[in-house]
Amino acid sequence: MKIGLVRRGYSASGGAEKFLRRFADGVKLRGHEPVFFVDDSWTAKEDAEVIRLDGGSPRSFADDLEKKRGACDRLLSLERVWSCDVYRVGDGVHRSWLERRKAMEPTWKSWTRGFSGKHRAMMELEASVVSDSSRCAKVVVNSRMVADEIAAYYPDRRSGEVELIYNGYDPVVLPEEMDRALVRAEVRRELGLPDGLPLVLFVGSGWQCKGLRPLIDAFSKMTEKNAELVVAGKGRVESHWRDMENVKFLGSMSDIPRLLMAADVFALPTFYDPFSNATLEAARHGLPVITTTSNGFHEVMEDRVHGSVVKAGDVDAIRAGLDLWISSAGSQEIFQRCIENARPYSVARNVDATLELLLGD
Repeated sequence: MKIGLVRRGYSASGGAEKFLRRFADGVKLRGHEPVFFVDDSWTAKEDAEVIRLDGGSPRSFADDLEKKRGACDRLLSLERVWSCDVYRVGDGVHRSWLERRKAMEPTWKSWTRGFSGKHRAMMELEASVVSDSSRCAKVVVNSRMVADEIAAYYPDRRSGEVELIYNGYDPVVLPEEMDRALVRAEVRRELGLPDGLPLVLFVGSGWQCKGLRPLIDAFSKMTEKNAELVVAGKGRVESHWRDMENVKFLGSMSDIPRLLMAADVFALPTFYDPFSNATLEAARHGLPVITTTSNGFHEVMEDRVHGSVVKAGDVDAIRAGLDLWISSAGSQEIFQRCIENARPYSVARNVDATLELLLGD
């Protein structure tokens, strides 16, 4: 059976792109044939059929998909489109995201966004697949948070047609089977950091949304200053950040697992993430995670056991989390506890559940 996989846009480090490629591998292992419906920005080389769509705008992409979707038997979309068999709401509910953005920007900016043709099109497409079951039989969410948003914004979608399937991640090499001390020493030597200094790691792009500003504010207010904050990802480095001691900006990095093995704490105080892959990866590498109730990942961790769960933008709560977990840096007990909690959320489990939904009657 040909399984169509839909995504507009491409980022080599993007969570949706990683999911789609892992899912395609799972489709092939189970004897089916993946077909990628993407635009010209998708530069990855795929061992599968690739159908290029007009990526000029969300609407033109969706229109072109309607013309070409007959090239597959079942269609799984990670993009807001007019119709599909299963829509995975990996990017969250756009109407909810626009509401959350109001807390991060001037009123005039939110007001002008209301006139944006791009955002109007995205909300129209989202409504097509989420509210109309004749256009999309099943909706997959990766957190209860997003399921609740669908219930609030799209009450026409019956709860029985919304399936919760948490994200999955498998390390290439199990961190508990590696010589972490050796990797840690190598990476810290490359970064110019002493081995004994606790390292807080932030990974992400789109820093305003990911909460880097409140994280840096919290880091500057820590009770103890004996730690380093390392930031990996693209963003604008504010002028006063450049002069801060113990804050290092690496830019985009391709080998995040090595950074995770060099770190002691992972912090992503995001304003909105349906379920951050970065936090799952960090937990699977044994790191306590500081994140927010606006990240669906918080549903699969316990506050003050596997990290800290705080309200987005709460600098004092982030600071308290940093103080708590930096003070226990290097604990083997915490390392094992975090790994065991994240272990069930595997790629195989995610693929099996999604395929069963996609191929079912």
